[in-house]
This record gives sequence, structure tokens and C-alpha cells, in this order.
Amino acid sequence: MTLDQDSIVPLNAINEMEKSPKFQDSSTGILTMQYFDPNWTKQQRQQELKSIKAPDDLRLRVISSGNLIRTKVWNLVGGFDEWMFIDQVDFDFDAKMTILGYKIWKLNKLVMQHEIGRVISNETLLIRLLRLPPEELLYNHSPIREYYINRNLIVYSKRYQSYPKFERFKLNIYDNILLTRKILLYEKPKLKKLWFALKGILAGIRYNPDKDDSFLRFKDKIVKIDN
Repeated sequence: MTLDQDSIVPLNAINEMEKSPKFQDSSTGILTMQYFDPNWTKQQRQQELKSIKAPDDLRLRVISSGNLIRTKVWNLVGGFDEWMFIDQVDFDFDAKMTILGYKIWKLNKLVMQHEIGRVISNETLLIRLLRLPPEELLYNHSPIREYYINRNLIVYSKRYQSYPKFERFKLNIYDNILLTRKILLYEKPKLKKLWFALKGILAGIRYNPDKDDSFLRFKDKIVKIDN
């Protein structure tokens, strides 16, 4: 079970996961649950949360917190890619696991509390100035986090752009680069954060998955399993 320090899961989470038919299914790689961020507005909760009576969802990727991971799959994938450090690490693991033929199931009957980040503002005027969706929450990340967010979005896209299932996530790169404009409006230190974001973008552009020994070892596993 992978959890963040601020995740609050139901007391019966593990027992309920073990009762699920998906737990016994050998094709299941991850069982996870719904989550809500205490910073969400009422409207966001209504949009993001399903009824606890809703059927289980088959997902392509989920955040790492609240996941019950099959140890066989964890070992097969090789765990999390520590080079990525933070941001997209969970999605990278999910992609590798999915490519190897395993599934992610979200059990809607379970709901945990999990805070994505520190919200600085959700003022309507600010969101309008940035031309963001009205339900957008604005998070204040450290300069080094800005680096990894921007670098790893590009790394993720380059690694999995040849897999049709993950092609649609490429748009996240452009969305995030555009979102760095929030730094100019309300975040501090502005120049330092912009510099780290730019460094992350440039590092992502320079990244070549065909020269990444760790990722190449994973691709070798795919070939061996296919054969």
C-alpha cells in the first residue's frame, strides 16, 4: 500500500479491497480508491466524486496514494523511477504496468482524504485574468518542484508517445507550460520559479528515452514477455 504523509484512508480500506473480486484477479496490478482534496469547492466535489455505490472504474493512471499494488507487478516494473524524484512518478509506474498487461481498478465504495498541494488562491477574478476554468485551484509549488513538474511531463510524453493509450496525455505538456503564467501574477519568488520552470522544460527537451538505460531495460522486459 502506497500512501503520502497527508493521506487519510478509511479504517476498513484493506479489508474492503481484499473482499473485491478484483483482488483475486491475476490481471489486477493496482486497487485504488476515490479521493477528495479538502481544498476542493462543493462544485469540484460534485464533479470529481462518484457515488460510493457506483461500479468500479478501470483506469489508465492514478495518483500513487491509496494504491494497493501487487508485489509481483511492483518487482516486474522495478518500482518507482527514483530519477524522476517527484511528479509523474506514479503515472510512469502506471504506464509501465499497463503496457505489461496489468489493470488498475478504482473501487468507488472507498474514499480517502488527500491534499494535492497548498492552495494559494481560488479567487474568481484571478482565475478569470489567467483565463483558467472557473473550478481551477491554484497551487503554490517550490522552485525545485516547478523544475520537476515541467521536466517530467515532457519525459513522460517522450517515453510513451508511441503507445496509443497514452497519446492523449501529451496535451498536458502544453497546458502546464501555459499555466506557468500564474507565477507572474501571484507567486514568489517569481524570477527563481520561472527560471526553474524553464530549466525543467529545457531538460525535458534534451531528454532522449533511447539513451535512458533504465527505460531501455524496461523495454527489454516488454520484448521478453511478448516473446
